[in-house]
Amino acid sequence: MAGVSGATSTAGNNQGTITPVFAPWSERLPRGDTAARIMRELRRRLSVLEEASVLVIPSPAVPGLGTGGGFALRLEDRTGRGTAVLAVAADTLVAALARTPGLAGAYSPFKVDAPLVAVDIDRSRIEMLGVPVARLSQSIETLLGSSYVNDFTAFGRNWRVVAQASPGFRRLPTDLARIYTRNAQDQMVPLANVMTLRDTTGAQRVPRYNLYPAAGGCWGDPARHRFRRRHCHRGKRCAPASA
Repeated sequence: MAGVSGATSTAGNNQGTITPVFAPWSERLPRGDTAARIMRELRRRLSVLEEASVLVIPSPAVPGLGTGGGFALRLEDRTGRGTAVLAVAADTLVAALARTPGLAGAYSPFKVDAPLVAVDIDRSRIEMLGVPVARLSQSIETLLGSSYVNDFTAFGRNWRVVAQASPGFRRLPTDLARIYTRNAQDQMVPLANVMTLRDTTGAQRVPRYNLYPAAGGCWGDPARHRFRRRHCHRGKRCAPASA
């Protein structure tokens, strides 16, 4: 699924999720293609990608109890240092967790390399044209996002009215230049006259934890060293053996 993060289940224009389907077990058994072997091969092949970060996680037998959720941490920005500093701290923490014996698969989905479009508003010009900043922001929010208007009853049902531009008019960044807003003299002013667009990068989403901006989570599996059972004679204590 293009545009959907499998780690956070959120939308992102530089993210994607692939769910491969294994061949029947009867076909994989002669070749020894177990799930663990297939995942190791996927990690080996995908590790050569330099422009992408790929995480291979097995599907859980029971939803919510998979090996991708052994523990979770939240890294808070309590001093307002910004998302760039928070991302560096998250990467440093993940690297330290990866070097810790007994932990595996440490990963943080918090990144600041998502492609974004920055809108620079010429405040001097909008004041000269008589366009309030709040109205300009509302026009962008309504047409590119959506705004709730009201509800009404008709034909025995309740209907919700939502104002929003058609998909064909809010698909590209340049569509911003085609939006108009009203000034104090009730005249229509094109936004292209009062703003400029530029490409930048930043965080796709900035979650909060305890009201602070936080790195969305550093996940991993603490059960790297698993144990197998031994058959013991009655009355004797058996020590677990590392698998």
